[in-house]
Amino acid sequence: MKRFKLAVSAVMVLSLALVFIGCAKPPEAEQQAAKAAMDTAVAAGADKYAAADLDAAKKLWEAAEAQVKDKKYKEAKQGYVDAKAAFDKAVTAAGEGKKAIAAEATAAVTAIEESAKSLEEAAQKVGK
Repeated sequence: MKRFKLAVSAVMVLSLALVFIGCAKPPEAEQQAAKAAMDTAVAAGADKYAAADLDAAKKLWEAAEAQVKDKKYKEAKQGYVDAKAAFDKAVTAAGEGKKAIAAEATAAVTAIEESAKSLEEAAQKVGK
């Protein structure tokens, strides 16, 4: 009877250990969401208009990838969540950067047009 209880206890301990080992899985959903956000940021031109934000997000991504390799899944999950947020921020910053560049270009074109008009008027005065 004593051996039976010992055997049952050993089986229970082994079963619980296997359950805990089996529960630790890579955070695939978070990884895919962060990857999609990274692709969106690159497509939005974050490498040109928000390079600093994109670089920071890539560092978070790389850290999460390293944590997955080290089987630190809980930390990796949070890393992917943080990376996704950083990529989303880079997308927003890229949009703002594009708007700022467009405003600068519009101002430059307006200045060139005004200069051209001034030159044209000066040329007409010299021609008379």
